[in-house]
Amino acid sequence: MPQVITVVKDSTITKLVPVVRDTTVYLPGDTLMYYDTLPCPEAQIKAAVKGKQNRLDINLYKGILSVNCHTDSFRLRIQYLEMQLTKERYLNESKTVQVPVDVPVRVPFIPKIIWIILAISVLLNIWAYRDVFTRLISHLIKPW
Repeated sequence: MPQVITVVKDSTITKLVPVVRDTTVYLPGDTLMYYDTLPCPEAQIKAAVKGKQNRLDINLYKGILSVNCHTDSFRLRIQYLEMQLTKERYLNESKTVQVPVDVPVRVPFIPKIIWIILAISVLLNIWAYRDVFTRLISHLIKPW
């Protein structure tokens, strides 16, 4: 009896899809201090510069220079584009196929016995007519 098999052909497609993401960037505030001595004690400077998120103070008094830089923390919400792998599966075709199955057939016992009897009969005939066969073979081997 033939065996029934269902054959399915499908495909999987991998795509790169752009995805928009939101995130918040936070940079903590920081302070930088620098001290040094200069060889001119009579010079004096006091200056301050202020920006949107930072401040710089410069002091020079009796040959000692001090620089302080302070930066405020910074928080910003940004959007960025990220490429994401997606897999899509498409079903193309499905069909049923009958596959023939080889079934081993046992050889019946009677033909085996017949082949054995035939082999014994041939051997007995060769033995009974051995002198005829030997003359035939010697005649074929001898040159004409």
